[in-house]
Amino acid sequence: MIADAARTWPPTLRRVGTEDETLAGLGVRAGYDDDLAARSTRLTNRLHEALLPIHPARERLLGKHFDRGGVLELLAAAPTLPPTLALAT
Repeated sequence: MIADAARTWPPTLRRVGTEDETLAGLGVRAGYDDDLAARSTRLTNRLHEALLPIHPARERLLGKHFDRGGVLELLAAAPTLPPTLALAT
């Protein structure tokens, strides 16, 4: 993304020194992103742990896709299997 910005909008980029407050702000934002990523990982692991003992097949099917849109909504909307699917598992 930075390389694309440098190529298409060179005047918008500027050098950042080690004393620059922009660098400190970037560090804070990077730390915030790391915290969000760690929290997301913890919540995903908790979902795996909660779903696995209740319905292992559903965890195998959806467990790799918890981060995709709609999967959590699907789990919330259909907390139990329809009778026809329950017999198949």
